[in-house]
Amino acid sequence: MIDGEGMKINNIKNFLGITGAKEGKINKESRNSRVEKDSSVEITGKVKLISILKKAKEIPEVREELVMKLKESIENGTYQIDPEKIARKILGEES
Repeated sequence: MIDGEGMKINNIKNFLGITGAKEGKINKESRNSRVEKDSSVEITGKVKLISILKKAKEIPEVREELVMKLKESIENGTYQIDPEKIARKILGEES
């Protein structure tokens, strides 16, 4: 509908998806379902975090077997550095 000054928009509340605005109850159902979804996401995230933390606790801080092997090879003079492998890892081209 166009009047002399410009475009007139009728029923803007329904256009924006706001239902029940006159009565003061802005679509409580959609708000509640949004809260349920957010809660579900939050709980799922917490469960994943707890699982990751449990796995992290199982991993020793120091891998003693690996440290001993490296220490031995350094002491024996058999430790070999692969500069190409280091460069690949730095550049993200792991292989």
